[in-house]
Amino acid sequence: VVPEVEYAYILLNKPKDYITTLDDPQGRKTVMELIKGATTQRMFPVGRLDRNTTGVLLLTNDGSFSQQVCHPTFEISKVYEVKLDKFFVSGDRTRLLYGLMLEDGPVSFDEVVVIGEKSLRVTLHEGRNRIVRRTFAYLGYTVVDLCRIAIGSIKLDRLLPGQSMPLTAAEIDSILKN
Repeated sequence: VVPEVEYAYILLNKPKDYITTLDDPQGRKTVMELIKGATTQRMFPVGRLDRNTTGVLLLTNDGSFSQQVCHPTFEISKVYEVKLDKFFVSGDRTRLLYGLMLEDGPVSFDEVVVIGEKSLRVTLHEGRNRIVRRTFAYLGYTVVDLCRIAIGSIKLDRLLPGQSMPLTAAEIDSILKN
């Protein structure tokens, strides 16, 4: 008889300098340290954020949920606020929306909103390794600050960096029905 697993879902506002892994042989800080005591379940990150990227990170013990959130065929949006090293050229907005060919395949953003001379809000539904940073580098920019502010309908809201909270059943349903 296989024991029933109680699924758990946590929203974390990932701060800088934490890596998105279960443990690190190099002794760097991991996101798992930030959720100690939040649940008795063995959790894992849903997708990844690089060490210098902040914001929405989901953690769970539900492999099916993780697959649905991460796989591009489910088209769950990821929204990022991007700060660049130089002024954003308006012609690059069109290139981001229509798509570019990176070394590991095509990428296009679903939405690009200019919120300042050097800052944008971008939406895409895939999460390949460092995709936002690599896309802007392809266009000649350096991303100086990157924060994921939403995955589907799940937003940071009032969570401070390093804080976490359990997702409600309604939030879990809303992201899967995105």
